Amino acid sequence: EGRSRSVALVVAYLVERRGFSLADALALVRDRRPEACPNAGFSAALIAHERSVRGGVSSVEGPAASGPAAATAQKVLGGKRGKPEAARCTVCGQEVGISAASLRLHMRTKHPAHPMPH
Repeated sequence: EGRSRSVALVVAYLVERRGFSLADALALVRDRRPEACPNAGFSAALIAHERSVRGGVSSVEGPAASGPAAATAQKVLGGKRGKPEAARCTVCGQEVGISAASLRLHMRTKHPAHPMPH
């Protein structure tokens, strides 16, 4: 879907090869693709990558830690995003997991007479 892994790869490229700060790279990518949101693991890797390439982290420390680019980086990198919401069966209302596959399995085993969700 191009929201986490591919975004992290592009941001890492911009930091290492094009000399962007992490905050500016994230702001540029999010400007072009608003749904861009590296997951917590990729975000931690990007922070470590910027630290190794640039000797610091622009989204956390230094003069680059102000302005709209830094605010975007802080929003993406700051805090945990929480657990994903569980899918609910439309027939019985039971929480069935977080994936479409979990819902399909539930429907097949618990409600075989009902049509499968798409």
